[in-house]
Amino acid sequence: MSYCTTAQVYALSGLTTSDVATANVTAFIGYAQSIVDSKTGYYYSGTANVDEFKNVELKGASKSFLMNSGIPEYAYDYDQLVYRFNLNRLPVNRINSIFVTSFNNSLSQVWSLVGSTYSDVTDDVNTEYADTTTLFPTGASSDVCYIGCENKFSKFEVEMFTVGTTGTLEFTYYNGSSWTSLTVTDNTSALTSSGAMSFDLPADMSKVTINSKEAYYVKITVGTGYDINPIVTSIVLDNDYVIYGTVSLKSISYNDFGEVVFNDWVPEQGFRKLKFNYNYGSSTVPSNVEQLTSVIAGEIVLGSLIGATYDDLTSGSKADEQWATGEQYINIKNAIAELRLQEKILWRLVNKKIVLEVV
Repeated sequence: MSYCTTAQVYALSGLTTSDVATANVTAFIGYAQSIVDSKTGYYYSGTANVDEFKNVELKGASKSFLMNSGIPEYAYDYDQLVYRFNLNRLPVNRINSIFVTSFNNSLSQVWSLVGSTYSDVTDDVNTEYADTTTLFPTGASSDVCYIGCENKFSKFEVEMFTVGTTGTLEFTYYNGSSWTSLTVTDNTSALTSSGAMSFDLPADMSKVTINSKEAYYVKITVGTGYDINPIVTSIVLDNDYVIYGTVSLKSISYNDFGEVVFNDWVPEQGFRKLKFNYNYGSSTVPSNVEQLTSVIAGEIVLGSLIGATYDDLTSGSKADEQWATGEQYINIKNAIAELRLQEKILWRLVNKKIVLEVV
């Protein structure tokens, strides 16, 4: 969705399609939109969901120092740093979830299963670049592998030693009562290459006991058997997608310009400790944003013509002599200056990105 039309840009710049091709003006509008988006933080080309990670840090005086300082808790300096965060993509329409991430994670249990025989391959897949193992004992249809972790998880990297051929995989998770189909983005293409496997974390993902070991498991079953059984070097959890806990949305307040306040809970300190999933954007372009985008695009269009010489070239002959004349682009610099003046005024009218978070 464009913030303005090519007709608006042509009208502002005083140019026509014979001066600058419509395709180029369309591209310049895209550049102008990017400038508006980055400077305001607001997006008007539609709505979307996004993950955004935030560090949690106490800066300056430590919490223990403040607790023993005699200063009332409501006056602690760290209050503004810990309780309040600012999301980058605006307007914020809704927050879908807030997860507390966990670091330095390894898989707690990995089983391979054929028939009723389990093999523990946990150490093999947790040891990077050393041991290798087959996740499926034979690579035949109905062989099973269980990938387990103490915490909920939704992404892991698989490093292959020997890639498989022709096989297919089926994924399920335990929802508290039964195994349920899981849609996985499989960048390994069924272990035919190294890559990531990821999925949207199901709200009802639950622990289950497999061969006396309890964990959150993803069950991988061979559909079509492999001609060459894949051999894995390691499986590494992506720490950003290992969930230690969930923040209740009842315990936060937020507004459409991205300020999130934790009302009665202080997150634990850590790098990329909070993972916000939220919906942002709008399909309605405010008039001042429309004007600003067209002005910036007009400046870019005019700037692209610097170095040209004549417009509306007319040629003819008189007696035996040929002649040509046209209108020089002598006003480009002045036109750009006028548009920049308009731009300066419009920037005062649109929403500007305000950063309240201390980093």
